[in-house]
Amino acid sequence: MRRQINPVLIGLFVLLAILVLVAVILYFGAIRGGGNWERNVSYFLSETKGLDVGAPVVLQGVQVGRVSDIEVGYDQRQEHFYVRVEYETDQNAIQWPESFQKRFSRDTEAGLQNLIKRGLRARLALQSIVTGKLIIELGFFPQSTSYSRGDRREIPTIPTTIDKLFEGLNEIDLKKLAQGVERIVEGMDHLVNNPAIAEILGEVRQAAARINGAVAELERQVRPVGDNLNAALQDLARLARRIDARVDGLADSLEGAGDEVRQLARSTREQLPLLVADLRRASRSVDQALAAATRTLSQVDATLATNSPLQVELLSSLRNLSAAARSLKNFADYLERHPEALLKGKR
Repeated sequence: MRRQINPVLIGLFVLLAILVLVAVILYFGAIRGGGNWERNVSYFLSETKGLDVGAPVVLQGVQVGRVSDIEVGYDQRQEHFYVRVEYETDQNAIQWPESFQKRFSRDTEAGLQNLIKRGLRARLALQSIVTGKLIIELGFFPQSTSYSRGDRREIPTIPTTIDKLFEGLNEIDLKKLAQGVERIVEGMDHLVNNPAIAEILGEVRQAAARINGAVAELERQVRPVGDNLNAALQDLARLARRIDARVDGLADSLEGAGDEVRQLARSTREQLPLLVADLRRASRSVDQALAAATRTLSQVDATLATNSPLQVELLSSLRNLSAAARSLKNFADYLERHPEALLKGKR
């Protein structure tokens, strides 16, 4: 007896399939939605192990796209294999200049060719050392040697840093390098096992022993000299301290004497004008007395006889008084010109 198919189950299965299809469409639409995607292609001659579909495409370290297809091809003319990598780039991920957008908004392929002329290239780069995954890195390398096959919307490729390193290693002649290393090893072996080296090392040891002995002898002879020098320095230090103490006392004494001299000089300067004034007054008094005496003598002379003893004595006294007055006057004038004579005396 045949089992009857439940139409409700069939309807649920169809509805579930439709929901899955819508979810897939929405998923891939969300991945590609909101972007201005352009499809590009590049051909790599180096090994692409570690590059998978979905790998990032980066520009200046920023992801601007992803790998969509990878396949291997053969160039019959140049007789080598290549890897064709197709990837998508989001043009909205790059802030293009307004002049560039106006010029190439309609013909994006012309804009791409303009960038390629300026040096736009693609190369493989290591994404992680641990996993060994590769990414495609875009950048401007105008001086590098590139490879292309002339496809539409193709970005030329350049070798990776590792490829350049391997190329440099391949150019090294390992056989010559090994021969050179072998010659170096043989030379070192000959040098180490040379009997002359052993003799030289023995002489070096003897010379080192003699030098050590000479240094010890020199140290033994120099030590007493150093002790004597140290004692002499200590004596000089004590003598310097004593001289310093005496010089301090002498300086104090000189300073006190200087103070007394300065005080005496000040006192002399203060008293000198008074002394000079007194001498001048005394000189004027003598002059007045001399004038009075002269008048008196004139009167007496009229009364006394000529050449009498009294007249002779009076004339002698008048001359002495006149000389004394002149001496006092000269002394006062000298003190006024040379007040320091009171301290140092007349020179």
